[in-house]
This record gives sequence, C-alpha cells and structure tokens, in this order.
Amino acid sequence: MLEIVVLHDYSGQPDQHLANLSREKLIRERQIPHYGPFRRGSARATGSYDGRATHIEDLVTPSLYVDLYGAAFRAELTAKAVKEIDRPPGDRIVDRLSRYADVNGLKLRAAGGFSHNRFANRLASHPIALDDATLDRFEALFKDGNERFTTS
Repeated sequence: MLEIVVLHDYSGQPDQHLANLSREKLIRERQIPHYGPFRRGSARATGSYDGRATHIEDLVTPSLYVDLYGAAFRAELTAKAVKEIDRPPGDRIVDRLSRYADVNGLKLRAAGGFSHNRFANRLASHPIALDDATLDRFEALFKDGNERFTTS
C-alpha cells in the first residue's frame, strides 16, 4: 500500500482512476481527499460539505483571485481592471472569469478559456501576501493532509 495522500480537484463525483487505485488496494480511500471541504463557504468545522465541484482556485478569496487574475492577464485586459462585481454569476471562480473573458471578447489563450499555467507563473514569480481567510483554508487543508499520514 502506498503511503501518500493524493489531493485532487472534485467535479461532483469520485475520480474513477483514483477510485480504482483504492479498489486495487494501492492506496487507502481516506488518503484520496479533494478540495471540496476546504472551499470558501464550506462548514468544515461541522463536517458538512455541500458536494459542489471544487478546484484549488476555489480556496482563494474571490476578491484576491480577481486581483491576481488582473495582474496575470494585464496585457490582454488592456489596463482594464476587473472587479468582482463585473463577473457573471456562478459558483466556481475560474468558470466565472472564463465567461467574463468570453463576454468581453478577451482572448487569454489561443484555444480559448482560462490559462491556469499563466496564472500560476504570475503568482510564483510575484509572491503576494494572502488574506487571512485564504490562509486559514490552506492551513486546514495541510493539517488534514498531515493527519491522513498519521492515522490509518
């Protein structure tokens, strides 16, 4: 049995490949968590999770994410600042920003959609201070991951 924790995006249903690894006894099911319980608006302390699709971006406070988005895509936005209220309604931040780009005729990558790599490169090359709420979510995420190693 592998002694790893596999943290993954959640699309509303278990990832089939990861479920197969668990079924084949290569990794314990409890060592395959997803981001959902740690997203903003989740009540992790009470153990409730509403089942919404969640990716790592959904752990970041929306206003901070929008600021980072503006910095990463400054050239394409032609100095137009994106405000949180400008974005279309919805749940996932990346989906909302992708729709914002489509509605405003912004081409952020050749194939369309959102560029996760460009966003991550901007954040890695220009570190910023994260807000307390975002830090709290990531702290809870890492504590949970560490606990999965110590309890079987």
